[in-house]
Amino acid sequence: MDWQVKYSVGIEEIDRHHQMFFEYFRRLDEAIKAGKGWSGPYYLIEQLHEYAKFHFAVEEAMMRMHGYPKAEQHAAIHRSFIDNIVTLEKKALNNDLTLEIADFMRRWLAEHICGDDMDYAHSFAARIEKLRSIKE
Repeated sequence: MDWQVKYSVGIEEIDRHHQMFFEYFRRLDEAIKAGKGWSGPYYLIEQLHEYAKFHFAVEEAMMRMHGYPKAEQHAAIHRSFIDNIVTLEKKALNNDLTLEIADFMRRWLAEHICGDDMDYAHSFAARIEKLRSIKE
């Protein structure tokens, strides 16, 4: 599963971040298929972990800036994703990663984007439109 236009939240920076997540998962699939041990997948998961922390910090800052009412709920979902990445790291160290596990994470991410992330994007758009109408 690759990034598709239907995953666009309409915020260019966030869309680029989401595209990068899908790229990490594509690379992880390749590393698992190559079957050359634990280090390749582990390194990619470590990169994914750091990237997720960066991305989530950006999203959560935007939520605070725009007064998004579900910001804390959304942050909790992010923490859950990070917990899942930690589980992947452990599986990689034990050379116990499968394509199914990576696919589950990718599908989780796609559902998160289409649900939770679209919700904040619509909220931001409505707030921006309201501010524009006040200025006029």
